[in-house]
Amino acid sequence: MGVTKVVIISARQGVKYAPHIAAVVREVRGPATDFAKTRVEASRQRRLAVTKAASVRDGSVLQLLHGEQTVWVVYSGDKPVSEHPDIGVPLAELVEHADLDRRRPPEDFPSPKERASAARKKTVSKVHVPRRRSAKGDDQGAAKGDDDKAIDDKAIDKKAIDKKAVDKKAVEDAEEPETPQDRPLSP
Repeated sequence: MGVTKVVIISARQGVKYAPHIAAVVREVRGPATDFAKTRVEASRQRRLAVTKAASVRDGSVLQLLHGEQTVWVVYSGDKPVSEHPDIGVPLAELVEHADLDRRRPPEDFPSPKERASAARKKTVSKVHVPRRRSAKGDDQGAAKGDDDKAIDDKAIDKKAIDKKAVDKKAVEDAEEPETPQDRPLSP
């Protein structure tokens, strides 16, 4: 769903439910849309530069600032080939004082698929998902011989427990109370 469509839907909902929200949306819509368009265009220019660097021999990309605008310069070896976006400044003048050691090969830039995978891994590692219990009360996926290991993990005094007569309810009662960080997010 595009940014413009989100803004339009938000504006319609604002008009429907609260005139005050609609007034704020009308004031913010223009700057928010402009900001979103500039961010999308900047990422597009970076992608173009990385694609161009991958297509030339010994390609690399250098990020520079010209005024307040980010410019990506594509190199083939030590020679500058192109700039993205084209700002009308000659390449020689643009890279005159640049630190060429900061050039990066196109392989250093992650693909969209790699970025999404990394974001997913980062998010999943923070979310606590409680283990489901089957109808018998056993942990799903736990092997039959893992009962002793589960008891060790819960730090129950082994001397006071007869391993053959472990009551599942006693094990559950011995667990530490759930902290707010351990609770799953509710919708």
